Amino acid sequence: MAEHKESEDLSTSASAVSSVASLPPIPKRHALITGPPGIGKSTIVRAVCQRLKEEIGSTVGVRGIFRVEVRGAGDVFSGWCGPHIGFDAVTLDGKKRGTLARIGTALESRKLCPVNPGTIDDLPLFGVIFSDRYSIDLASFEEVSRHALRLLDDDDEMVYAVDGLAKMELYSRIFMDRVEHLFEMCIRRNISMVVVISEVEVQQKSHRVVYELLGRSDCKLFEANEGNRDALVTIVTEFIKTGRA
Repeated sequence: MAEHKESEDLSTSASAVSSVASLPPIPKRHALITGPPGIGKSTIVRAVCQRLKEEIGSTVGVRGIFRVEVRGAGDVFSGWCGPHIGFDAVTLDGKKRGTLARIGTALESRKLCPVNPGTIDDLPLFGVIFSDRYSIDLASFEEVSRHALRLLDDDDEMVYAVDGLAKMELYSRIFMDRVEHLFEMCIRRNISMVVVISEVEVQQKSHRVVYELLGRSDCKLFEANEGNRDALVTIVTEFIKTGRA
């Protein structure tokens, strides 16, 4: 009788394990990070990517695109870094880098778009445009984004980072289409995303993709400030790993 009872227990345990194994994976959640200019949003996202690599190891890869500041020639002896002259776009692995924007008309010789275009919808899909104090190199930026935001067949254990959705990047319809397509594919394949959205865009919600991301129940908005930016690295990392913040 004892042997029969033990056999039933083993059978029940095996059935329970089988049921758990057959359950669909828990849907991944996506982190949206915002905050005022200069607060360190890009630094937070880079630190989250590094922490994920360290804690999860080779079972997960991280891919993404980042905006980095470009400065002019400085002084080696004084440590002066030189004046701010613009921004570049670079892939997370550093293998691809291109011009995003330069102050003034530094890119005017490659100008293909009208100065001060009326709306984003009036823009062509390529070239250089002028916005406020910057000339923006759409062609170069879009080439970097093509490498950074492509979803490969073996990306089931990937995390994608996008820095960021701000005024310059939103001028590129190609880039925004890629972000939207990548997000849809990440949902289908249960892959997490970490996306930086400028404070202005969060407030205005002027772009459809930004508006939709902010309204999704599987996206959580984290606001970076002077008091929480260090702790936010741990908070966002745990959110990506567990879905809880």
